Amino acid sequence: MKRFKNILVIGSHTEATKNILERALVLAEENGARLTVLEVVAGLPKGLHAQALHMSAFEFNAIFAREREKQLCHEISAIIDNRRAVEVRVLIGKPFIEIIKAVLRHQYDLVMMTAEGLEGVRGKLFSSTALHLMRKCPCPVWAMKPTQIQSFNGILAAVDPDPSDDAKQTLNIKIMDLATSLAQREQSKLHIVHAWSHVREHYFGYSGMSEKQRKQLTYELQMQRRSQLIDLVSRYAHMNLDTQVHFLEDEPGLAIPKLADLLHTELIVMGTVCRTGLPGLIIGNTAEEVLRQVDCSVLAVKPEGFVSPVLLTEA
Repeated sequence: MKRFKNILVIGSHTEATKNILERALVLAEENGARLTVLEVVAGLPKGLHAQALHMSAFEFNAIFAREREKQLCHEISAIIDNRRAVEVRVLIGKPFIEIIKAVLRHQYDLVMMTAEGLEGVRGKLFSSTALHLMRKCPCPVWAMKPTQIQSFNGILAAVDPDPSDDAKQTLNIKIMDLATSLAQREQSKLHIVHAWSHVREHYFGYSGMSEKQRKQLTYELQMQRRSQLIDLVSRYAHMNLDTQVHFLEDEPGLAIPKLADLLHTELIVMGTVCRTGLPGLIIGNTAEEVLRQVDCSVLAVKPEGFVSPVLLTEA
């Protein structure tokens, strides 16, 4: 999986951070990638004037960040055991904003973190920080289930093949590239799913078509989408992976979580953004539905040309 050259791991005071750092180390070694561990803490409000400090909140935050960075370096060194040089940073501020600004500033090409939500409660696996990053971070975000330690036994790639939409098709290829590389590396079974909902049937009734014509058109649309899915998957036939393709006739936001649960999927690779250039439309309804329901790790991929609504100049 030699696709990343500058990996950012989000650290925290949890055992799960050790697990994801171990995985990041292996990935960095395989890719010859730089590896940075970043922790973001809230700190004191910038405008605070407290007599007890004998200094400004800004000065206190700077001192705290330096001391926490030393402590974090010590914690990290016990894990990495001199296997690879790891840069450590501690920033003060709102976590998702500071993480995205760090990605923009240092050109990280993968963010790895623990989901750190309320595991086991449906729809509560992912923390608000993880969800914000999946929506707004310009590079792929790998949010890992806290209990995930061993290799992934089941990987699910969710695609939406449509050769008429260049941006969507490019995103499909990015999803497949990552999913196939991971499946090969982890020696995992790869499930590829496309959930197709023939919502167009709702409009057919206004067209004056007969029931027979509507059924024929629906069938032709279905066959076309099946063919497009097969064409996409066939690009990766040379990898000789253990692959199963699923074509589901249902709403994607419902079908994908159901399939993931049925297959005991441990990782979903999916696109989370449906449009670029419009900050208010930065995550698709399907992705939101899936993320609310799944109970596994997710690798979230953005389309080419995606621009984060978070700016380096943002406070």
